[in-house]
Parts: sequence; C-alpha cells; structure tokens
Amino acid sequence: MLDAHLSEEERMMVESAQRVVKETIIDTRMDMALDQSGEFPHEAFKILWEQGMVNLEFPEEHGGAGMGCYHNVLVQEEIQYGCLGIGTSVAANNLAAMPIIIAQHQSLGERYLRPLTEEPRYAAYCCSEPDAGSDVAGMSTKFRKEKDRYILNGQKRWITNGDVADWYLVFAREEGSARHQGIAAFVVDAKTPGVRWDSLVHKLGQRASHTCDVIFEDAEIPAENLLAGPEAGFKLAMATFDRSRPWIAAGASGVIRRAR
Repeated sequence: MLDAHLSEEERMMVESAQRVVKETIIDTRMDMALDQSGEFPHEAFKILWEQGMVNLEFPEEHGGAGMGCYHNVLVQEEIQYGCLGIGTSVAANNLAAMPIIIAQHQSLGERYLRPLTEEPRYAAYCCSEPDAGSDVAGMSTKFRKEKDRYILNGQKRWITNGDVADWYLVFAREEGSARHQGIAAFVVDAKTPGVRWDSLVHKLGQRASHTCDVIFEDAEIPAENLLAGPEAGFKLAMATFDRSRPWIAAGASGVIRRAR
C-alpha cells in the first residue's frame, strides 16, 4: 500500500513547486490569459524547466533528474493546480519520453532525451487516431520496410504539443498486420519530409495545451530510429500507459531487448 506521508525531502520539493507555480502562474493570472488567448505557454514552460520541474523521470545518464512516477506526480499536482493547460503541456514531454526510458534504448535516449534536458524544448506522443481513439490495437497508421528505412503513412489525432514538438514517438503497424500483432514504435523528427501537423483544436478549456493532428505521408524513417519492432510495440504502449506497475515495464523492456 502506498504511504501517503511525505518525507522531509518530498515536502520541500512540493513546497518549492507551490512557490514557483504561485509566483509564475497564479499571481500573474497567466492561466486566465492563456485560456483566453489560446497561446502556447512557452514562457511558463521555460520558467518551470529552469526550476527543474520538467522531464523529471528522464534518466540521469541522459541529463535528467532520474525521479520516479510518484515524485513526478507530486510536482505535476502543483502545476496542474496552477493551470491544467500548462500542466498538460509540461507532462507531454514525459509521456513521449517514457517508451524510450522503458525500452532502455541508450542511443535514442542520448539523441532525443538529452536535448530536452539541455534547453526548453518539446516532444509529443503519437498513438491515438481518428477512427481508433486510444485503442492501440485498432490503429491504422502503417509502415513498411524498404532497405535501411521505414516508410510511414497515417494520421494521429489529439496529439498534445504536436505543433511545437521537435520529435514524435509514433506507434504504427506493419502493412498486412491486424490488432495486437505487428505494432512497432519509432522516434520521428518533426522536420522529416512527409511529416506535418494539422487541425489545431480550439477547445473549451485547457487552451494553453495545444492539441492537433500529426500526419505522415510516405515519411522515410531511418532504421536506427526504430525503438521497438512489430513483436514488441503493443506491449511497450501498454507499459507506457501503466508504468506504475514495474513488472509490466520490465516485461516490455525484456521483449524489446530480445527483439533487437
């Protein structure tokens, strides 16, 4: 059972987060301004990043804080209290990074996680689709292998930070596969030819969090950007959604390592 009593170090962390959120978001009424304008919270993100409140679960070997889900939630709770939209924008980096962290992929971690710890930049997690929602097994985005590259085609929807991300963590299925079989995971640079974002959603709330479609049209992905092959992608997605259960994450990591 979870012990909800905070240690002295945890209390100090929460109090520090409360102070930063109050000074940055609440006292300045930034939450109200951004909810009215719909602007992305670059300024707030930069301040929170500088205060060490972003990318908390990134491994230390890639420049991160190396914290666990519980401590990340403690900080996220304070940010969300200040503004749900800003909090969602901050949380998106951790979600995009989690498959790389679970897979323990050192080269992709160094190439894509470290830059997010060196300056305030963004990443996005691309799983949901127009006709499948968050039903991972129902996705239709497809890929095929051609020599030393993968060709990606499809459309993702409701992608948080999709319009500002430097890279996307993308799940897609191998052509000819169905349901749980054949799903793989890729890290895709946002500037890759054939990759674009579209249809920014104008929501009734949380408008500081940008949500849009991300579209892939014959996008060529280098073979080294494959994070998990067709036999491991579905399990990796499940581990990402349920990372609070370490045996699931450990199982996914094992499958991915064996598949390389």
